[in-house]
Amino acid sequence: MVTRNIEKEIFRGDRVVYRHVTTDNDGNPVDITGSTLYFTIKTSRSDPDGSALHQTAATNTNPTRGISEFTLTTAQTGSLTAGNYFFDTSLVYGNNSETITDGRYVVNEDITDFPVSGSGDGTGSLLTGTLAGLTDTSVSGESSGDLIIWDGTDSWDNKTVGGDATISAEGSLLLADDVVSDAELNTSNSTGDGLVLAWEDSGSTLKWISTAGTISEISDIPDVEITSVADGELFSYDSSSGSWINKTLSEAGVGTVSGPGSGTDNAIVRWDGTGGSTTQDSGVLVSDSDDLSVPAGSKVVFDGGGGDTYFVYNSSSGKVELYVDGNLVAGWG
Repeated sequence: MVTRNIEKEIFRGDRVVYRHVTTDNDGNPVDITGSTLYFTIKTSRSDPDGSALHQTAATNTNPTRGISEFTLTTAQTGSLTAGNYFFDTSLVYGNNSETITDGRYVVNEDITDFPVSGSGDGTGSLLTGTLAGLTDTSVSGESSGDLIIWDGTDSWDNKTVGGDATISAEGSLLLADDVVSDAELNTSNSTGDGLVLAWEDSGSTLKWISTAGTISEISDIPDVEITSVADGELFSYDSSSGSWINKTLSEAGVGTVSGPGSGTDNAIVRWDGTGGSTTQDSGVLVSDSDDLSVPAGSKVVFDGGGGDTYFVYNSSSGKVELYVDGNLVAGWG
């Protein structure tokens, strides 16, 4: 059931919890198991989601009875400037979405702002909170170069990079002295000044390539091979070398067909000779409504009849005649 033109009002910096029950048109709770309810605040209704001032997914506290909860922390409401906005709640299920409620969202300037420290419960000041005070972190005993890493379960933890590599406070990665010894890179060609390493898919190996200048011509691209270019050639991919190579149409396996300089509208095209590359016009027509027309005196010969069994239009008699074994057996007209 859609509820329109609701007005919600809050004070900046307050922690706000909204409890929402999704119902049908008769007011009965709807099972929202497997669905997600989103709460969105925008300056304008037409703003894209990427420009939303706030958007969060609800926690389905009792999905079989359609009950969800949205929580806006002190930090989230404090980031909003006092003013009038728009909001809605949308239920997303599978590839579908449905607006449940919408209306105006009024943010009032707060009067009292207690300077409490960030405790992770949504009541801390925006300017005094720390990573260690958040509910989804476990930070302690920090040292220079530590990283914040997800523990795979429920929190972000500070960890020191161990083993043979360390990270300095400036962000430099340092390898121990004995990590690499008596080793060489296996490359498909020799190195040289100004070359850099690149992976070559066709050879499944590293290759030294030049990065001098910029690619200004097709021939500068590493997987393109051009030799003795001629008019009308094209690029064809060669799987054995992993390169695009210039070839003629015949070299690339593309056939060519030529015909006369002009033709008869709706005429059937015929091969001219046995070369398979030249065509010619004909007097047999197929109209746009699929009617077949043949010139007067031309035969419609039956294959296998030895050439002596056919229909022909006799313009002198104005009849269509049937010949069998060369003998006239019937005529119509």
